[in-house]
Amino acid sequence: MRLLIASVFIIVLSTSFSSCKKSKEISFPTTGSFGENILLKNNGDSLSNISSYSLTADLGRKAELKIIITNQSLSNETWFYTSVDGWEVSDYSGKQTFTSSNNGIIDLDIEFVAGTGTYLEGRCQVDIYENSENITKSILLNW
Repeated sequence: MRLLIASVFIIVLSTSFSSCKKSKEISFPTTGSFGENILLKNNGDSLSNISSYSLTADLGRKAELKIIITNQSLSNETWFYTSVDGWEVSDYSGKQTFTSSNNGIIDLDIEFVAGTGTYLEGRCQVDIYENSENITKSILLNW
């Protein structure tokens, strides 16, 4: 009987620990409600300045995600966002911070706009922080 109780206790304890790990998991769907997910892009990828993209992730119960997009363009190329679902967004000051405010699927509509002067191409760095104060992935994007 003691062996049975000890076995059940070990199973319950190990299940508890494994569910804790899952509660901080973050996955990145290929697309969101607004288009291709920029968080799955590769370093140096080009974006279309006429397409809408998604900033989307699926967060476990205790997961935290922060995205910092820094403008590296030479002129007035930038991005615009609408339809915020599950994100808190900072004011733009050459860079912008997007912080998860919900768990589950979070999504945001983001568009990249070319400038109107000599420089018609934009460039930004996307830094991703997954459950960390340190960058877990960094992507350089052009449009």
